[in-house]
Amino acid sequence: MKKIIILGLFLTLVLTGCNLPFLNKTVLKPEEATAHATDFINKYLVEPGSSVTIKDVAEENGLYKLKVVFTNGQEYDSYLSKDGKLFFIQAIKVDELKEPTPPAPAPAIPTEPTPSEPTSPTPTSSEPVSDSEQP
Repeated sequence: MKKIIILGLFLTLVLTGCNLPFLNKTVLKPEEATAHATDFINKYLVEPGSSVTIKDVAEENGLYKLKVVFTNGQEYDSYLSKDGKLFFIQAIKVDELKEPTPPAPAPAIPTEPTPSEPTSPTPTSSEPVSDSEQP
């Protein structure tokens, strides 16, 4: 009896084309990813009247890495999932953040004025300066 049920399920899957969601993955080709990302960015992310182009597409860490070029010449790396459903404007390289950065050296504070710096005269009396004596 179990064999008949299993065989029936198997035949049902075969006859329906095995259209299971986890088996039906869409993977864009690099050219399709370029067109998809260009359309998405130009439609939703840039101001009307401006546009972007995709200069380069490469596969990196299971995503498409896109070199996005704006009309002013600025280039940015963005990422698109292979099925085209997720677009990442920017990525943060976690390994680089884990490495401690050395602190910047503190600027040297001179203890005495250098000869090139003018020295301010020190007042010799404690009398208040009148308005006519002020510059």
